[in-house]
Amino acid sequence: MSFTTAALIVSWLAIVLLAFGYAGLLAQVGELRRAVGDGSGQASQRPGGPVAGLALPASGALGRIRPAGGGVIAFVSPGCPACSDVLADLASGPSVGSVTVVSTGDCAEVPDALGATCLADSGDLLRKLQVPATPYLLAVDAAGTIIDSLLPIDPHELEHWLNHHAVQKGALP
Repeated sequence: MSFTTAALIVSWLAIVLLAFGYAGLLAQVGELRRAVGDGSGQASQRPGGPVAGLALPASGALGRIRPAGGGVIAFVSPGCPACSDVLADLASGPSVGSVTVVSTGDCAEVPDALGATCLADSGDLLRKLQVPATPYLLAVDAAGTIIDSLLPIDPHELEHWLNHHAVQKGALP
């Protein structure tokens, strides 16, 4: 076998290996897109969080966080600046129904204007529902079913999410 033939065979093998590597990379990118969302600007459920369609029980530990008549469940941690911002936006934003705040610590940072029920020292509920991070929001309908979730990355995403759920509750036209 000549040097040219050997180089040609090695080149083709390298091209085939690169094609397989590229196909594997595309498959992983597709999985990530499905897990994070399609990038359409709609809020999406993040990996590891509660699944939309999950019905919260009316009693027990998870029944305590269920907002009466539907609304929003906010998972927060004390000392978290993003959590404080989300709670302030919930208090000043459109009405989304009852609000339940589930805190890993105390409820001192929950604004009175929010009118929320706050469950202090409830880190066990975050683990039970596999909440990926704080702040984390769940929208719950009147039947206690999770209809949407949001891990707010920026204020515009949160504003859009709150307005969307306020319209569903009839608080906005």
